[in-house]
Amino acid sequence: ALLCFNSTLKTPQNNKPNIVINPKIGPELLTGSTRLKSGTATKLILNIITTMAMVQSGKVIENLMVDLDPSNTKLRERAVRIVQQLTNADKEQTLKTLQKYKWNVKESINYLRNIKIT
Repeated sequence: ALLCFNSTLKTPQNNKPNIVINPKIGPELLTGSTRLKSGTATKLILNIITTMAMVQSGKVIENLMVDLDPSNTKLRERAVRIVQQLTNADKEQTLKTLQKYKWNVKESINYLRNIKIT
């Protein structure tokens, strides 16, 4: 499939796209400066598309991205906060579960949601 993102209503002549995204953004503040409105619109639309793809592929629970690889201290701390927020488990129980599941955040959440947390 071919996706065409075009804010000027011009479609390729030799290769018709399957999907055309054509936002109405108006003229640039500075003529010829595509970094401004057009570039920002492109970035916003691509962010929406990729975020929705993450949601549809199961990488999001509620409003949190849970399919992360906590490969350093900062990401492990984030993983602990995410698991705690989604399960109401205390820090000790969260750490034990994350270690048990080799820091797989989704599996840890599923496990803690399926047991009674005291």
